[in-house]
Amino acid sequence: MKPRLLLIVALSLLLSCTRTPAPEPFLTPEFEQVLLDEHVPGEVTITCRMSSMEQITEYGMYYTADLEQPEEKWRGVSGTRVGEDSFAVALKDLAPGATYAYRLYIGNGRTRTSSARNYYTVPE
Repeated sequence: MKPRLLLIVALSLLLSCTRTPAPEPFLTPEFEQVLLDEHVPGEVTITCRMSSMEQITEYGMYYTADLEQPEEKWRGVSGTRVGEDSFAVALKDLAPGATYAYRLYIGNGRTRTSSARNYYTVPE
């Protein structure tokens, strides 16, 4: 009798379980326009306009001055939302004359994507 009762309990538990719905697909917006503002020597603000900010919950940039460094070791900095369709990232204490490689990124909390690699040379 016990095995039968155990089977009934197991089947009841199995039938009562619900599946977690699959997350909505992340419709990757396009990085439409990037503007650089060099208002203070050694500082730059990079503003990126997106085709959509609807699903985006995180944004920022990975960057490095060591152009040989693997991307997984680049420094990361979070951005701030600017209006309906843009975000901005500010970098400070940049070395005059140095060239930095960077990628902008966006994410929805589950998936993250980044722009193409870009370069910025700090004015001397």
